[in-house]
Amino acid sequence: MYGVLDVTGNKGNAMRKAVFLLIVSGLLFFPIGSRADDCVGIPDLAFSIIWQSHDGPATLLVVPDGSGLPLTEARTPDGLVVDATIHLTLINNCGTEDPVVGFPREDMWLESIGGGLAFCMGGSIADANTDQDGHTRWSLPLMGGGWDEGNCRVMVSGMALGAAAGLTLNFNSSDIDGNRVVNLTDLVLFSEDFWSGYAFRSDLLRDGTLNLSDVSVFAESLGKSCP
Repeated sequence: MYGVLDVTGNKGNAMRKAVFLLIVSGLLFFPIGSRADDCVGIPDLAFSIIWQSHDGPATLLVVPDGSGLPLTEARTPDGLVVDATIHLTLINNCGTEDPVVGFPREDMWLESIGGGLAFCMGGSIADANTDQDGHTRWSLPLMGGGWDEGNCRVMVSGMALGAAAGLTLNFNSSDIDGNRVVNLTDLVLFSEDFWSGYAFRSDLLRDGTLNLSDVSVFAESLGKSCP
């Protein structure tokens, strides 16, 4: 059973007193939870920065095996090809607001706000770990299915970053039903949309119309699934 430290006794007690004073002094200079290095490598979302190369709405074609279009070839509602790369710079809050270097790409991913996208495992993570400036990006093709005409958001370790309205990038896919494989079920849905006139979810090469270009994209994706 532990007792009260006796600081009036022999040399052993004096040693214990010295150790006790060192511990107390250390706590005074570095209180628990506020050490100078506690926040190094930990992003503070209030200081971190996110932006898009394209200022405006754009749609990205996503295919489960990653054979869809890169963000550098997203399309506006009228069919113009634009670079919709998403940039992220992670900053910590250690008093100097330093960049977070080497933050793992697996802990940064995209989500569709409406939940219409069903990404494959790791299918929407960042291109790379953060560099010496704390920067990473999303520019490569994503892997998944489903569709969402709303915005998307960046997630960092499970926390949403940026404005509640999100980023003006939406998604469609030849995997229309979002089960992560392009199959005959999707073909039925695509055919219904094609012959009914128009539906965003089947406008695979986004330009506001359903035509043979969309048919070609769907045909090329048939049978593809998550890796």
